Amino acid sequence: MKNILLIMITVLFAGSPLVAQEAVRLVRPVSDDRPMNGRFLFGETSSANGTQTGVDFVTEVGDTVFAAHAGTVGTVSDELFAGNFLILDGNWKDEKINTYYGHLVKAIVAEGATVAAGDPIAIAGQTGDVSGPRLHFEIRYGWHSSETPLDNSYMNPELWVSMANTGVIVGTVPSALNETRVDIDPDPKTRPPYDTYSYSLTYDFSSSKIGSDPFYNENYVIGEVKPGTYTITSGTYVKTVTVNAGEITSVEGISVTSNEEENYMAKDLRLNQNYPNPFNPSTVISFTIPNNNFVTLAVYDMLGKQVALLKNQQMSAGSHDVSFNAANLSSGIYLYRLTVGQDMLTRKLTLIK
Repeated sequence: MKNILLIMITVLFAGSPLVAQEAVRLVRPVSDDRPMNGRFLFGETSSANGTQTGVDFVTEVGDTVFAAHAGTVGTVSDELFAGNFLILDGNWKDEKINTYYGHLVKAIVAEGATVAAGDPIAIAGQTGDVSGPRLHFEIRYGWHSSETPLDNSYMNPELWVSMANTGVIVGTVPSALNETRVDIDPDPKTRPPYDTYSYSLTYDFSSSKIGSDPFYNENYVIGEVKPGTYTITSGTYVKTVTVNAGEITSVEGISVTSNEEENYMAKDLRLNQNYPNPFNPSTVISFTIPNNNFVTLAVYDMLGKQVALLKNQQMSAGSHDVSFNAANLSSGIYLYRLTVGQDMLTRKLTLIK
């Protein structure tokens, strides 16, 4: 429980650190001197054939590839695109997860083998449809490789793994269209990627695989960012953000609090602490919205899975009280999130039975 609470660090303003890098959940699959491809954002592709669901690491032939998490080797095989590849099935907290490692010279573990996080599992190389050595890495959440895939289950690797002493930027360009360009200045990467990071051209912001991280709901992410101040632009969208090592920074000011007595306000939008808290089995969540708007109020477990949808409708300006009955849930800490237009506020509540 203590480790879970460490993840929930308070932020109040846009550009403030959102959570410490305990929230970067998995082991980096290559050593820290091998950078993540600097130009790709999650969901980007260079063609109209589909949306990229992972990232590439710049490697050398013969580099060791490490298990991003503990688990069982589900598949060792080959295909046209990724050459030799390996899939590892495991768990993140109480949820199933599997990771995919492509363009391997060879796997050094066999199907069915059990490995620990950080164990050597393969040798990186240059196989499949690729020009130059690299490791292609994907994360899938909520199922194992032998099961039917879940929709929207691809997780953004730039949020789930990270180079030491770097940060992560998350954000949302409102109403982004196909081929929306996102610029960041200066070059944020700690080491040279394939070429200088000057922009990201995302093929399809409407893809269901974009923003599918269970907590952040971002539509762009820039990982492995060296500490500093950056300006992000996309058309009329302009954000300046300061990034610290070991922190995930939301340029939209997504907020989570561990202080149960404090209220959050953003543009006169208020989300109050539920009362009573802790509670069993019912509690009341109150909030205030500054004008008539479409409102979503939902409850999530600590893995980001929605467990209750309390409001999802047009509502009038003013204060509102919503009852939440958690009789069907287990004891524990949950998050409740209020979304009004582009603004989002999140708090935690505690159910004790």
